[in-house]
Amino acid sequence: MGILRFTQLSLEHLDQGVEWLTLVNLFCRLHERRWCGRKGLVVNEFTCFRVPNFWVWSHRRLYSQGELLIVQSQRVLACGDRLTERGVQVGMTVAAAEALTQSLPLQTVPVDYHCAELAWEELLEGLYGYTPFLLPQWPETCWACLDIEQTRSLTEQFGLAAGLASDRATAQLASLLAQPGQCLQVKPGQEQEFANQVPLPTLLHGGVAWVSLERLHWLGFARVGDLRRLNEAQLKLRFHDGALLHRLSRPGSRQSLGCWAPPEERVGEALCEEGCQLQEGFKLALQCAYESLGDRLTSRITVELEYAHGVERAARWLKQPTAQARKIALAAQPLWEGLQREQEPERIRLRLAGLRTPQRQQGSLWLLRPSVQGVLQQLQQRFPGVVKKVAWHPGAEGVSEDSWSFA
Repeated sequence: MGILRFTQLSLEHLDQGVEWLTLVNLFCRLHERRWCGRKGLVVNEFTCFRVPNFWVWSHRRLYSQGELLIVQSQRVLACGDRLTERGVQVGMTVAAAEALTQSLPLQTVPVDYHCAELAWEELLEGLYGYTPFLLPQWPETCWACLDIEQTRSLTEQFGLAAGLASDRATAQLASLLAQPGQCLQVKPGQEQEFANQVPLPTLLHGGVAWVSLERLHWLGFARVGDLRRLNEAQLKLRFHDGALLHRLSRPGSRQSLGCWAPPEERVGEALCEEGCQLQEGFKLALQCAYESLGDRLTSRITVELEYAHGVERAARWLKQPTAQARKIALAAQPLWEGLQREQEPERIRLRLAGLRTPQRQQGSLWLLRPSVQGVLQQLQQRFPGVVKKVAWHPGAEGVSEDSWSFA
């Protein structure tokens, strides 16, 4: 057995990376060009990515792949395509939706905002691997600067709909018309002709209310290009989403995108030297990452092995954020064991991402004794309405008898 020798690496190079991105951004703005990913390609188009059926997509990215019915307050918030074909609509009661889909293996799940945030962060990190110039718009739209090959690769990988154009508004309009997994490109100079062919109901996926589209249909508007007959003031006066209608119906901004800052993460690294034990290096990287976590919670664990020819990684999302060392170690161990180690890596790296701040709970000023609490519960069951809570009214301190009342 060789002697164990590891060197803990400093993370000062991260600050240097941020300064490097700032210099790249400045260089691109001075030359009115956009840097496009790892290959350094220069393009003159914007790419708009859209996540079709975002709530179902986010749940499938992290959990199951079956027919989903996402509900909120006993109402349908989102559903799969097969359920839509059966007549299930957004806003319908859960009982009515289940009655229409009795023959299908249906999974009724409440809306999970934590799951949606994790899936959205994973998507942005995937785009960030190609270019740092991103403009995300929660929950389903993101602009980037990519070429057609990179756009097609990302749409197939994440199941997105994408549009390419020389301005942001036309790119978003093309993404609304594209199908999931497809990319629709509008060549420069054909923006007006393209808008004249897009039906108005397409804007429903872009955030325009159905009431506004119905009123536009009554007024004789059938295509997006027809809206150019009205100026911005007229659209805002007649429709509450008139600003959005005005932006989507005309070629938009061509201003270059700024640098997107990825969410912070905690990284632990170990440098492997000749004759070292890899398991001990993994434990050292895990310990360094956990110690830097502090009072934050992590939702994603990534184990990376860096070789001279590249990096091999394995990641896992946690259903609930945690800060417990035991849970983090149990989640990271299968990832470590699943990585193929045909040769000795140069570095072992462990990343803790999806960081969250734990919710604080206000404690009670006067603790209620357990014996008294049991007596109150028995009294409330035997004599309902006898035990009442006192409600204080801060605005009536001048009159003592009005400063409180029974709730």
